[in-house]
Amino acid sequence: MFFFYKILINFLLLLSPIILIIRLIKGKEDYIRFKEKFGFFSKKRNYGKLIWFHGASVGEIQSIIPLIEKFEKNKKISQILITSNTKSSSYIIKKFKFKRTVHQFFPIDCNFISKKFINYWKPSKVFFIDSEIWPNTLNNLYEMNIPIILLNGRITKKTFNRWLIFSKFANSIFGKFSLCLSSSKESKNFLKRLGAKNVKLIGNLKYSQSENAELGGDIEEQQAQQNEQILFFLAAMIMVYILLAVPLKSYGQPLIIMSVIPFSFTGAVFGHFVLGLDLSMMSNFGLIAAAGVVINDSLVMTDFVNQRRAQGYSIKEAVTEAGTARFRAITLTSITTFVGVLPIMFETSLQAAFVVPMAAALGFAVLYATLVTLILVPCLYLILLDLRGPFTFIKRKIVRKKPTKDNDGNSTSHTHVPQPSASMD
Repeated sequence: MFFFYKILINFLLLLSPIILIIRLIKGKEDYIRFKEKFGFFSKKRNYGKLIWFHGASVGEIQSIIPLIEKFEKNKKISQILITSNTKSSSYIIKKFKFKRTVHQFFPIDCNFISKKFINYWKPSKVFFIDSEIWPNTLNNLYEMNIPIILLNGRITKKTFNRWLIFSKFANSIFGKFSLCLSSSKESKNFLKRLGAKNVKLIGNLKYSQSENAELGGDIEEQQAQQNEQILFFLAAMIMVYILLAVPLKSYGQPLIIMSVIPFSFTGAVFGHFVLGLDLSMMSNFGLIAAAGVVINDSLVMTDFVNQRRAQGYSIKEAVTEAGTARFRAITLTSITTFVGVLPIMFETSLQAAFVVPMAAALGFAVLYATLVTLILVPCLYLILLDLRGPFTFIKRKIVRKKPTKDNDGNSTSHTHVPQPSASMD
């Protein structure tokens, strides 16, 4: 899993110039300091002991201000490094005017950029705040025997369930922390189950107990709404499967068509990252709309393959011709959809602010899913036909012998092979 993560990060690195340009246009990046994310440094490293704190954005940085003030008074520490991802968080350090504290933007979690960053600053100890987990950086720090502490560790149930999908990968990541200071008992239990070795409960650094009580009701309400959306979405996907399976007379082809949907979600998340947006309820609406578009693209590809097979083409010839013949139609559909919602993404008025996440989810999901449709769908079609062999073998083994009588009245038997109502391809 770690290998695939490195491949993904390297792929995103190729797209990073485009991402940064879009974020610069949106005002999400510092046009002078954005190069820091590629491993270039705007501050000098002082001689002596250095402590490194990393937080994602404003909230995380504000929570550690009291700690920074204490470390500033410690004469054994020559320098304090604070890294973050957002432009707004960099202003906090300027506001407090610390003498020995410097701010740098967190570099892209690419292996060689991360090593360059660590070798330059040479921290004696590293604090990761909240739920900021960057595998390459953690792995490099661990290999260099630099203590890593998770401060105010917060793992929600939803995040925990996602990590469980990649349990071995999670254990290798969370096991690299020397100490985990959790924000709640629930987070403490989750961290232990994910492989964290030394976990202690300290409470939430960001909010007081009263503030947490006020936020609790809103969080629970939002969670209930999200669960309801997921339920309706699953019901809709079941209906889509049935509507596809009946005319196609196939159990497997609808799965091929719908396999593109998870990849569209990946594109939507990527689009939110590019534009500096948070995933919201409107983002979910955009994802639902994108699911319909990507299903249509996959259906066009699959239907063309079926037409050519009916005309007597071999499977490989049909798939190859489908990829070339439907390339323009699928590509133009996706590009026009993306360009159509592009003005909404860059709209700055308050009236359109709440629909920007929906437009971003729809546009980037469709655009990313197009690449997947043109490559994955033909491959899955061929794989599905390869899987017919085992099913055919099993079907031939499951036979029933029914006794019959011939013209002379003698008892005979014949083999009856049950015929399925629909094909597996």
